[in-house]
Amino acid sequence: HGRHGHRHHKHHRHHRKTTIRRVKVSWKQHNGMYLGGYSKGKHKYNNLQKAARACYKRGKGCGGITYEPGSKKFTLRRGRKLRRSPSREVSWTKHITTSTTTVRG
Repeated sequence: HGRHGHRHHKHHRHHRKTTIRRVKVSWKQHNGMYLGGYSKGKHKYNNLQKAARACYKRGKGCGGITYEPGSKKFTLRRGRKLRRSPSREVSWTKHITTSTTTVRG
């Protein structure tokens, strides 16, 4: 009988762990409040989307956004402490939550 030698193919499996960092930015709106101090650089934006993106990119240099009804501009603010606004300004504070998921590959 012709006996076939079974060759074992060794499968090298690499177990790689991938850690995915998810950064979620949420903005909380505060009516009639403002944040103190302008952020350095450009701080006036025509829409909230652009202001939010810029504020996020600046990290610690920007605590939030204050809408100024007078100039109809969204301004980047350094401060994080909300103060009562006499001119009905609206502010958004930035809240960043990071979640990490580890995926086994």
